[in-house]
Amino acid sequence: MTNKIYPCLWFDGQAKAAADFYCSIFPNSKIIVESPLVVKFEIEGRTIMGLNGGPMFKINPSISLFVTCQYDEEIETIWNKLISGGSVMMPLDKYPWSEKYGWLVDKFGMTWQLMLGELTQGSNKITPSFLFVGDQY
Repeated sequence: MTNKIYPCLWFDGQAKAAADFYCSIFPNSKIIVESPLVVKFEIEGRTIMGLNGGPMFKINPSISLFVTCQYDEEIETIWNKLISGGSVMMPLDKYPWSEKYGWLVDKFGMTWQLMLGELTQGSNKITPSFLFVGDQY
């Protein structure tokens, strides 16, 4: 298969504003396609599509973008920019699984998990994270 699979985030007419905001936070980012319906952008090598889908659906915490930061200053900077106009789900703090981790909702409703950690060769700085609970039989 040669087609890449990437997340499509549903925004209520704010896909371009969200893409501009995210690209302003991460240094290796750019908008690669823009139309009235969709904005495709790349953050740190990860392709994401924003859809101007209307008000009938909202982004929720079942999807988040997980960001691995290698330095304390980096995680603090990204956190402070993303949290502007948003809210905290889990404060940026020490947890049993990480020296520094936080989960937030940005001003567009997108959730982000930031964690201090190492990036090994071939790993991604940004990884889509899907959370769901299935029925137990």
